[in-house]
Order: sequence, then structure tokens, then C-alpha cells
Amino acid sequence: MAKGLSYGPQTQLIEGAAKMGEIEREATNIGISSFTKGLTESFKAVQEEKLKSKALIDKFASEVKTPENINLLNEKTKSQVLTFTREVRGKVVDLMKEYRRTGNQDLLDEAEIEKSKLVNLKSQIDGYNKEARLYIAADGKGFVPRGQNFDYKTYDEMYSQQALLNISNNGDLLFTGSDAQQYTWKETSGKWNVNNANYTQGFTTLLAAVMKNTKQGGDFDDITIMNSLQTSLLNQGPEEQQVAFETNLIGDDKFVIGYEDENKTKPIQAGTMTFERIWGMGKMDPKYYKGFEAEENGTYDTKWMFDDVNAPEGVRLLSMYNTDVLKDLHEENYVEKTLNTPGRTSKNWLKDKTGIYVGGGNRYIGYNTIKRMYDSLNESKSGKDTKFMLANSIFKYDKKTKKWYGESLPDSGVPTATLLFDGGIGITDPSFEIFRQ
Repeated sequence: MAKGLSYGPQTQLIEGAAKMGEIEREATNIGISSFTKGLTESFKAVQEEKLKSKALIDKFASEVKTPENINLLNEKTKSQVLTFTREVRGKVVDLMKEYRRTGNQDLLDEAEIEKSKLVNLKSQIDGYNKEARLYIAADGKGFVPRGQNFDYKTYDEMYSQQALLNISNNGDLLFTGSDAQQYTWKETSGKWNVNNANYTQGFTTLLAAVMKNTKQGGDFDDITIMNSLQTSLLNQGPEEQQVAFETNLIGDDKFVIGYEDENKTKPIQAGTMTFERIWGMGKMDPKYYKGFEAEENGTYDTKWMFDDVNAPEGVRLLSMYNTDVLKDLHEENYVEKTLNTPGRTSKNWLKDKTGIYVGGGNRYIGYNTIKRMYDSLNESKSGKDTKFMLANSIFKYDKKTKKWYGESLPDSGVPTATLLFDGGIGITDPSFEIFRQ
């Protein structure tokens, strides 16, 4: 379902349609395995279809110069309108002649019905012109979100005047699209969406507040954040919510949504993907998929998100995801209130589920970052090649040499104990003692 004849003013917060260059870069973000390569090819095909459809609007907009010049009555359609008008007027004349001859009141009523067809046609042409101008103007500002939230191909063809026009017996505008499907203007009018500026602006505002709190050493309140995100979206209609599912947010591009392999050596970043696509890949934490069944290839069908009755569940999952993104950013950028305090130690990372102090107590690293490091260390202990990132440095483990390598390490590599304790990262948390040997 869709509507959308009001736009928010925050254009700098709204993402336009993805360009093909972004598609190629995203392929790099999510890896090149056969699984994701297939998904990427499918995604590229969808994006190419969107761009092809949008090209109709771009071409039409360049031809009319300004939306105010749009008029359904043109050289291609004028003859149809004139033919219909003449036919209706002819019927009215005949009916009125017969009425004057017989005095039959029914004939007079029939004549009025015929006249109403012309009124209906004029009203719909005026309505079409008004909405076409809105649509072209909105698209020119990047406000039209082409996706599953509304049938953008229908509107692109109709408002670029590429759909075949006919007029029904009662004066309705009839269009036939490239897919041979016929529809009336009045049943499609107003059912297209614009980007959800309230959602993007709200998230960006919350992101700024979280980052400010993070820099000041404040805590992250998962429940309050998620409730705030969820309430904001639930106060909007299903159309706005469905647009949010297909919106590429600013701030989550480096968030790790899952891994390509069981060993978790190939992280998948959100990049320019929307939540709808991220969820559909099937690579997120299992908590996002409770109650859903995966396809044979491990992906998930996302069509349910665009049924109005399911929108609240989509809102819950999206709010959960955005909360995880904000929490990850909080932990990655956390600044301890009291800095430069050598000797500060962590109590028990595994038990407390918090970040830890490194560098002899001089630096605090968030939980998610340490969790990825801990998992990587376990993989190395199991004799697997692995890697992790810490403080913008990448550390890689080679199972053949049984050593870690990185820009800040000797070229010859170092064993795990040296990396973690002896003049390396400087971990004091007892949870990591298992890696000392």
C-alpha cells in the first residue's frame, strides 16, 4: 500500500536512488562468494530495472523543462479526447431532440448522465496534470523511493506519458502499461510514496545524541533507544513504515551484519544496503529471524514487510537493527570519563558483557569490538587462519607459522601471548588468560 503527497524539507538527510557505481562498490563490501555473488547479481538486476524506469521520468522531465508545462492534452492524446467529447455531445443532442419530441423525463435524465461523463473526464485530466507535476517535481529532488513500497513502474510510465491512454465509457482515464496491465487513473491516484524524511531525520538526530553521550563517557540504554525508535515509526502510517524498510540510512555503512563463512573471517558490512535487503540475505543474528522460515538457499522472502498488517513486526525488527547499529557506534567510539589512568583493569569481560581496558588501563574498547577479537583468538587457538580489527589496525593469524601479523607488529610476526600481553595490546582482563599459553 502507498500514498505520499507530502514531503519533508530535510533533503540532505534523504538518500536518492542507488547509482550503478554504488552497486559495484557494494559487491566489494559483501564479499564475492558464490552465495553473495548470486545475491549481488540479483540486486544489480533490480537496481538496473529501477534506473531504467527512472530514466523514463528523467527524459520526460528534460523534455517538459518544468513540471508546470505538463499537460495530458497533447498531440498524441488530443484526438482521443476530442473523439470522446464529440461522441458524448452527439448523444446529448439526440437525447434532447427526443425529449423535446416526446416529453419523456427519462431521456432528460439520460442526457444529464452523458454530460457528467464530460465533467468527469475534465476533472480527471486536471487531477492527472496536478499529480503528474507533483510526481515529476518530487522525483527531481530525489524524493521518490523506488522499491516494493509502491509500484513505481506504473507511475513512471503513466507520468512520463509512456503508458497507452484510453478513455472509458464513463469518462475515466484508462492506462495500459508495458506489462499489458490496464488500470484507471482514479484507482492509482495518490498511492505513490515519497522518502520518509521524518524517519531519516529522527535517526540522524538520535545518532548525533548518542555520539555526543558516547564522547562524554555516558552509558548506552538499549531499552530506551529501541522504544524511542519504535514509537517514532509506530506513530507513522504503514506507507511511511514500508518506505523506512527500504531506506539506506546514514551511519550504518560499516556495521557488520553477519559473516560470509562459518569461521567468521569474512564480515559483511551494511554498506549502502537497506534493512529490507539486509534482512533478506539471511546473514543477521538469529534473533532477527525467530518465527520466519528461510528459503532453500538460506535467504528470506521480504514481501511480508509490504503487507500493511505486518508493518508493526517490520518496525520492531528495524528498530532492533537500528538500536544494534547505535550500540556498536557507541562502543566503537566510547571515551572513558577519566582518561589516562594507568593500572586500571577489567574485572571479567565474559561475565560482565562490557568493554575492557587495554594499554595498561589507558584505553577502553567496546564490547562488540572485543567480542570479535575474542572470537578470532578462539579461531586461532583452533588452528584456523583468522583476523580482527582493533583501533584501526588489522591483525591476521597465520595457522602455518602460528603467529600474528600486522602493521604495528614485527615483520616476523608474534605469538598470541606477545600480541595480547607482553608489550602488545596490553590486556589485563582475566577472561583472556586462556590465550597466554
